[in-house]
Amino acid sequence: MEQARHDLRAYGSAGLAFHFKIVKGAGNDLFVTIYRGLIPSLGERCARTTYTNVELTKHTLVDHRALNAAVQTLDEEAAVRRRSEHINWSRMHMHEILLGTRIQRKTSNTGSRRK
Repeated sequence: MEQARHDLRAYGSAGLAFHFKIVKGAGNDLFVTIYRGLIPSLGERCARTTYTNVELTKHTLVDHRALNAAVQTLDEEAAVRRRSEHINWSRMHMHEILLGTRIQRKTSNTGSRRK
């Protein structure tokens, strides 16, 4: 994802691949099957809609790095927390896109605010 962050289409594809690794790592075959079925249509469209500017990629990279670090170190508490933060922020971002509102979130890993 690092290398693709200036190309939004490539970044979206890399983001989907990152999420698929998380899904596969969960070890749930049904979840893998559902995810595989959603990616060609809904996943690609969502990625194109979600990654709207290069600045945004910096923020999602922070989330993905933090989640990846928690998974790699087998820190289940941190992984659950990072996953929840990322999902909540993503949900708020989608609301921002759909409703034209502005969001801010304090991240626990950097103390910075997203805009």
